[in-house]
Amino acid sequence: MDLSPERLLAIFEASPGRPVSLRDVLAEMGVASAYRLVVWRALQTLVQEGRLIRLGAKRFMVPERLPRAAGILHVSAKGTGFLMRAGHEGEDLYIHRSNLGSALDGDQVEVEIFTGRKGRKEGRVCDILAHAHEHIVGQFKRMGGSGVMAPRNVKIGRWVEIPKAPPNVTDGAWVRVKVTGWPESAEDPLIGEVEEVLGMPGDRGISVLLLLRDMGIVLDFPAEIKRQAAHFHPPPSTQELARRRDLRELRVCTIDPATAKDFDDALSIEVLDSGNWRLGVHIADVAHYVHAGKPIDVEALRRGTSIYPVDRVVPMLPERLSNDLCSLRPNEDRYALTCFMEVTPSGQVVRYEIAESVIRSRHRLSYEQVQEFFDHQDKHDSRPFADMAEDLLRLRELTRVLNRVRMDRGALDLDIPETEVECNPEGDAVALRRHNRFESHRLVEECMLLANETVAAHIREQGLPLLYRIHDVPDPSSLQRIAPALEFFGVKVPKKVEPTPAFYQAIVDRLHRADGGHIAQRLLLGTLMKAEYSPVNRKHFGLASPCYCHFTSPIRRYPDLLTHRVLKEALDWRLEAGDLRLEAEEESKRRQVPSASSLKPQASSLIEEIRASLAAVANQSNLTAENAESIEYEAVRIKSMEFMKDQEGGIFDGWISSIGRRGFFVELVDLPVEGAVPGRSLPGDTFSPDEHYTRLIGRYTGRTFRLGQRLRVQIVRVNVMEGEMELIVAEEARGGKQRKTQKKKRR
Repeated sequence: MDLSPERLLAIFEASPGRPVSLRDVLAEMGVASAYRLVVWRALQTLVQEGRLIRLGAKRFMVPERLPRAAGILHVSAKGTGFLMRAGHEGEDLYIHRSNLGSALDGDQVEVEIFTGRKGRKEGRVCDILAHAHEHIVGQFKRMGGSGVMAPRNVKIGRWVEIPKAPPNVTDGAWVRVKVTGWPESAEDPLIGEVEEVLGMPGDRGISVLLLLRDMGIVLDFPAEIKRQAAHFHPPPSTQELARRRDLRELRVCTIDPATAKDFDDALSIEVLDSGNWRLGVHIADVAHYVHAGKPIDVEALRRGTSIYPVDRVVPMLPERLSNDLCSLRPNEDRYALTCFMEVTPSGQVVRYEIAESVIRSRHRLSYEQVQEFFDHQDKHDSRPFADMAEDLLRLRELTRVLNRVRMDRGALDLDIPETEVECNPEGDAVALRRHNRFESHRLVEECMLLANETVAAHIREQGLPLLYRIHDVPDPSSLQRIAPALEFFGVKVPKKVEPTPAFYQAIVDRLHRADGGHIAQRLLLGTLMKAEYSPVNRKHFGLASPCYCHFTSPIRRYPDLLTHRVLKEALDWRLEAGDLRLEAEEESKRRQVPSASSLKPQASSLIEEIRASLAAVANQSNLTAENAESIEYEAVRIKSMEFMKDQEGGIFDGWISSIGRRGFFVELVDLPVEGAVPGRSLPGDTFSPDEHYTRLIGRYTGRTFRLGQRLRVQIVRVNVMEGEMELIVAEEARGGKQRKTQKKKRR
């Protein structure tokens, strides 16, 4: 029997690009299964020498013939890996747990691509390019002078050994560990040392704190930055008053959530003799304080955005700026960057002006206050903001026109209710509700959208660098993938579709009328591309906007701050436009101003530095925005489960919101939370999904659970830390607690 390396390798080279099993090797060599162990050891030797690679338990391949791909590894809670959009035609590349090697969820890896057993492309991690988890949060278990830690993130899939555990760390404590040793194989643990004790189970606010620290969020600012912020002087100075537009006599107000502490946008409105409106959007002049390259700016770029994880705020800027000097608080002088827009009764901007200003907000209004005023206008004379009442009505009239114009041009308005968790001052979740948008929300949104478009067109026309907010056209095939699901909500999708916002909006309008239609709207949202920042303008699909940027929230978003910096640098060459149309095809025909080339400002060194850094800033802004969105989503889940913990045993009505391989998820009707119904809990049959994952069907009885179906469920258990809730289908006669939707607030 020839077991030479050359003989064995010849077998694999005869099947290039395909794995060969141990059984196939034995058959090719014509040897009995009794020699299985001998052949196995010979193959293992070739693996150790790097001449073969092992795929799964008993399959091998020649490595140099395999194509490779690199990307971020995603590992499920069950240990299965994926390299996102790395496979053939951009699909996710599946990686079996036996082919993950020592890689962890989130690592940047290089994988070899091969054809798996079922003919689909699979991957094997061959190199770890960058580790994602230099610090890990988990629960500490003492073992004498040492200890181990079970990571909070179950996707990490292994323990962390702590050879020298500090004596003051209590058994069971939540800790943050710095990784000092990486595993060499899938079986090896991580090695680490405790660098921070976060608290004990049951501590108030511990669940959100663990989430933030596990995601690498630093809560406090470095001492140097706090010292720098403390030295800023409150406005206005004599020098600044001399160079800014003094708008302190203008009627200005802010409209924000009732719980907001940072107010970075304010509104004013006047009716001109021509009958046009003069809309003023006044934005906090953060760039006056935060200069390029200074420590505060560097830290702001690192953070990228403020984060709002339900029971706290992690600001992008120190509190001295975010809640004080830059916040447009009522009856206090504040520096602003103002965009005045003259708007016709038909909703067209015919003139605009951008200026550095000083404003003095008259009122800090909430969305609820403004909406209550709209609903009961007869009482406005007795309100504390009676002097703004007529202005609010004018703003409403204007923004109704703006909304109609935007929808007529084909914009998409996905009105999906958001989950709102109400917390008491101690951070305990005391109420849970669906948060619907009112006309007061739309009023502010329309004004901000118009200002963002106007500023974007202004900067583009002058040839200045800008981080555009873009939203690409969706892939038509993504809509076809959810077509079977949409049919359950009364929507029929044609075989051939041209994806336009108007086409999507027609579906949304149908879903608004369907029971549980917001569930299908979420599926529809999943077919859209993600909006992102880009140095190149590729338009905004959802807004049907040819040119869009972020200008209105510089306290909480770095791209807005960068937009302000560019505007302020170029204001000496300020452009006042006549008959400005933002539609790209109309601009050159309708502008009654000199060409863009003759109006371009001389390029300052700062402008050129911004231009050179745009790609890097766009990448950082996209990463931090996605991270913040993920944190906020998880925080809502965790705090929702904190509220639902007291509802264990309760019975609720719900809709089936998604179908899985081993069960389905149900969203409750009375409360905006979702729980899982495992297939094993369904009595009397074995259930499996249909090919479109729109129904779960009993193998023997044919009993069917379908997407969007209403049913009654009982809460079995709630896991707050993991943000999960297990349900069972409840029979009508089953007992249970009386359902509650609000806790008694703690005093």
